[in-house]
Amino acid sequence: MQKGIHTICDGNSIPFYSKAYDGNVSDMVMNCDSIEFLNSHTDIGDRLLIADCKMVAGDIIGRMLELGTYFIMKVSTKFSGKIMQERG
Repeated sequence: MQKGIHTICDGNSIPFYSKAYDGNVSDMVMNCDSIEFLNSHTDIGDRLLIADCKMVAGDIIGRMLELGTYFIMKVSTKFSGKIMQERG
């Protein structure tokens, strides 16, 4: 049986939210759940979300923009290569 755990930490790397998922749940679902949790359980005006490239998806970025959440994300190598080509 495979499981996944999604954890959110504060600025001092202290976990304050963790949720276990079945191993078949997509990263997209876990990421969306975490964003909604942050929105409903925090009153921070300026949130900064730091995540890996799995968060780089139109639906997720759109939702973060709606909520006023700032973000820093790693870009996949396929996408970063495209940016380099376009900047030429």
